[in-house]
Amino acid sequence: METLRAYLNGLALGKQRDFAASCETSLEYLRKAISKGQKLGPALSVLIEINSAGAVSRKNLHPEDWMKIWPELNSKATAA
Repeated sequence: METLRAYLNGLALGKQRDFAASCETSLEYLRKAISKGQKLGPALSVLIEINSAGAVSRKNLHPEDWMKIWPELNSKATAA
């Protein structure tokens, strides 16, 4: 979540709101989730990765369970 916090903090407030909207959520929800250490859902995590151009990855948002949610990411890493 620290990567997401840093990413958001690197954007101007208007861009933060635009980013959240492009992720189909609100900036307030993202800030609350970050502050509480709340797990984000898989769909939102994918949207964050896409809309941050990979700066905030699904693996980063789900360090303990990304292998269970997206097993195909593990096979890509071993194939590379």
